Amino acid sequence: MRFKENEKEKLLEEIIKKIKKIRKSLNLKDTNFEIVDIELMDNNDTNIKENENIFLIIYALTRSDKSTIIGPGGWVVGKLREDLKNQFDKNLIIRVENYIDNIILKEKKEKAFLFLNKIGLKKGQKIMVLVQCSYDLSILDFLKKYFDVYAISLDIGSVVLPPKNKNIIEDYLINNKIPYNFIKPVELDKKNILKALNSYPCDIICGNMGKYLIKECVNKNIKYIVNNHISEDYRRDDNTKIYILNFLKIYPLKRGSLRSPYLNCPLMIQTCKKNKNNNKNNVKIKIKLIKEIVSNVYDGLIEPTEGSEKIMKIINS
Repeated sequence: MRFKENEKEKLLEEIIKKIKKIRKSLNLKDTNFEIVDIELMDNNDTNIKENENIFLIIYALTRSDKSTIIGPGGWVVGKLREDLKNQFDKNLIIRVENYIDNIILKEKKEKAFLFLNKIGLKKGQKIMVLVQCSYDLSILDFLKKYFDVYAISLDIGSVVLPPKNKNIIEDYLINNKIPYNFIKPVELDKKNILKALNSYPCDIICGNMGKYLIKECVNKNIKYIVNNHISEDYRRDDNTKIYILNFLKIYPLKRGSLRSPYLNCPLMIQTCKKNKNNNKNNVKIKIKLIKEIVSNVYDGLIEPTEGSEKIMKIINS
């Protein structure tokens, strides 16, 4: 979204003045900070319900500057939003990013696309994307800008694809005119569900569904699957030579750049609840979940503070 002439400079100047004024009103230390750039983004290209939002991205020079702008408990940026929201015709959401981190992220993006080129995947080619849970919808939203995407979901039971998630996914796909298929190769029975609940659901359920995804790829003459739930960065099926890619491992997107709803996994939630009193299973599941969070923090998908909060919730659950 482009600023009109001189609009950007005026808004930037206004933001700096307001932040200083807000910090003073909150009796916070008079601290110098630098804003390198600002950017306005909306979701018009995604054509989903979140289109009512407009995002103001503030790029701070350093992490210290970022902390100054956000303020303790987010009070400064929260009050800044209240002061600015009437200037926009959509719901204003302010995100504060570290400029240096953003440069690093762009370098990671270039590296990721170089790797994809190396394995023969060029921009504009057809790929199949598994949209099941977690950040899958946001990954699809990103990938559709660069590739001809075909979406697929495993509709093998409400514990894996609850009606609420299915409706969110289908609404997005229809509104964005993305071809898709909800496949039902098997129906989860009680035995399989109990087995998954006593272990790590992704390994037991999603891990055994790969052959059906490959079959769909073969039928559609697609050579690349994006499945963000495999443990490796990528692998190649020996028989079909189809590549299975964990895009989040190849290119760890920052949480702040993800614009579509997070899809909770009810099976994972029930697994944690069921194994609460089973110390051996509980510890095993918690360790795996914590490792995933640590990996996401390291890759920049989530902020360290958010990661710490998630880990404490898992430990205390």
